[in-house]
Amino acid sequence: MLVKDYYVIALLPEDRILKLVDRLQEKIDEISDIEKVSSPEFFAHVTLSCLHIYNDGDVDAIEKMVEDHVHNIGQKSSRLLGFGSFLGGENDVLFLNLVIKQDLLGCQKSFYKQLNGYQDHVLGPHLEPEQWAPHMTLHADLKQGQIARVIDHIYDDLYAESGQDFVFDKLVLYRRQILDDGRKKMVIKRVWPLKTNI
Repeated sequence: MLVKDYYVIALLPEDRILKLVDRLQEKIDEISDIEKVSSPEFFAHVTLSCLHIYNDGDVDAIEKMVEDHVHNIGQKSSRLLGFGSFLGGENDVLFLNLVIKQDLLGCQKSFYKQLNGYQDHVLGPHLEPEQWAPHMTLHADLKQGQIARVIDHIYDDLYAESGQDFVFDKLVLYRRQILDDGRKKMVIKRVWPLKTNI
């Protein structure tokens, strides 16, 4: 049974970063008392917008809006800064912290404005442009006190990549489902390549 079901518009990083996140999650899975995180259904991304969509017509309208808009979007550059976390919720979240550049902020703000007719469907104030903090989640279900152990275990793997520029070269629309047993599914609806910036 579905507990939560929504669509996400997100940026995908180049393959080198996708593979890095996979490696980091596989290393996290080596820690015996921490919930497993790696999954073939998970992929590294930066969320631009989340929407509850109640019928297929809405999904088609959102896909068309993204299709019309994506031609104006070039690849976005960033850099890995290290680790970050969101603490104090039901679970702690560990993520990769990114350099925030104005064109990345502009891209998110542009989608926020484009989705104005769907604003009642946008999940959470953290996706409002003034509060948006772009990041790539590594693990969203950590218990209190586990973040330091995870960072200690994967630090060297990230250190080699931090400080290097990379690009987000694709835009994706995917469906995220959380089942009543806690399993999470990410099902890609469509991927668009972003034009190369010259």
